Amino acid sequence: MGTRLEQARNDQRDNRRVFRWGIGAVIVVVLLVLAYNVISHRRNDAAPTGAQGMTQPVPQSTTTSPSGGGAAGVGGVTGNGGGGGQGQTSTK
Repeated sequence: MGTRLEQARNDQRDNRRVFRWGIGAVIVVVLLVLAYNVISHRRNDAAPTGAQGMTQPVPQSTTTSPSGGGAAGVGGVTGNGGGGGQGQTSTK
């Protein structure tokens, strides 16, 4: 019976050793993942802005009138076919 008790102790010792190695491996993997994450973010932050593309949409300089008559003029009057608030009358 002494060999079974000794075998049980050896098994427990082996289990503890495997558990410690497993925890150590998990810690190493987590540290490697964190390091990779930090390095990749630094690389993305250091990239030139032209390589990442446009971050904000370009505002349109002309807007369409609600009646669909074209672009609104400088005066902002809409619905008149894009006349723009400038007088169309002639003083001849």
